[in-house]
Amino acid sequence: MNPQNILLIGDSLIAEGNWPTLLPTMTTSARGIPGETAQELLDRLTHLAPEIMTSDATVIMIGTNNLLMEDYTFPQIISRIIHSIKKLRPDIKLVTCSLFPFQSPWLAPDAIQRLNETTESICRAEQVFFHNLLPSFTASQVKLFQEDGIHLNETGYRVWGKSLSKTIAKYLDEDYC
Repeated sequence: MNPQNILLIGDSLIAEGNWPTLLPTMTTSARGIPGETAQELLDRLTHLAPEIMTSDATVIMIGTNNLLMEDYTFPQIISRIIHSIKKLRPDIKLVTCSLFPFQSPWLAPDAIQRLNETTESICRAEQVFFHNLLPSFTASQVKLFQEDGIHLNETGYRVWGKSLSKTIAKYLDEDYC
């Protein structure tokens, strides 16, 4: 199956990406809202339903704002997002992205890894593809984040786009993640 329509939902990390350039072989629809939390994304899923119904795959990137507000319960809300989307469309191909390895002085060194492991476990149980961004971002020798250390710069988006493009193409060709 060749990917056609990709819906990307989440926060500013989705909103700020130039997805037609980052995923040039796919038709993309980015529905990111800066500052959005996992609960807010869950609350607006009904508004996204028409696009979910027509997408070949939906990519979820959420949780960064929760983490910045020291709300560590967002993986459970991601589970509810997955359930809601699958209830709407049981045959949906979902890709849930991990948190990026951003730096913060108040964040425990292993916090992102632990939260990603929890989210990955949820995805595995729900048969949803978990796109682990840590290898691509920790292996890079160049600066991938803006000065705030949270948002991606152009190079960071290119790294994410390349990685995500491969993941989506592979996932859409498989029966199960």
